[in-house]
Amino acid sequence: MKIKLGVVKAFRRIEIAAWSQQHLTAGSTVISDGLACFNAVTDAGCEHDRIVCGGGERL
Repeated sequence: MKIKLGVVKAFRRIEIAAWSQQHLTAGSTVISDGLACFNAVTDAGCEHDRIVCGGGERL
C-alpha cells in the first residue's frame, strides 16, 4: 500500500483529472471521502472507492 498526497488548485473535476493523469498509474485504487470531483480519477484509469464519513450527530 502506498499513499500519494498533493496540492490541487481547487476541488473541481478538471483539477483532479489533471493531477491524476500526471501522478497516478492506471489500475491504482483511489480512496476518497466521496466528494464528487474525485470521480475524475477514473479518467486516469484508476478505481475510485469512497469512504463517506460525517453527516452524523455533532458532539
